[in-house]
Amino acid sequence: MGRTGLPGHLLRYELSELAVTDEMISTVRIKWEVSYFSNMGNFVNHSSGVVACDDSTVFNLDPTLPKNCRDNPANLFLQWNGRSVDGRLVGTGVYISKFKYKILSDSETITDKDETYTLGISRRKSR
Repeated sequence: MGRTGLPGHLLRYELSELAVTDEMISTVRIKWEVSYFSNMGNFVNHSSGVVACDDSTVFNLDPTLPKNCRDNPANLFLQWNGRSVDGRLVGTGVYISKFKYKILSDSETITDKDETYTLGISRRKSR
């Protein structure tokens, strides 16, 4: 039995460690970008964004608590929709992802990472 789902990157970093006061919640954020390439090195797609500690669309796990990374700590999953830059589904194969992210607190860079991963995509014909 195969596993299903969309590929992506799980970012395990507790932003709550940096947001120790109410004033700091709005200054803590993750700036990220990821590029996808075929196994031959051809560009497939790119995505980027910023997730702030006070982003209520991300940190809304418990509706009874304030919606921020300190009161609702969580890992982030940055999902790839498995599509090329022109919107078509990519084919079965191995893809390379270049994942870069920075953890920032106010104007200070806490972490600056650049990682490379391989992802496998399997497409099946409908029966």
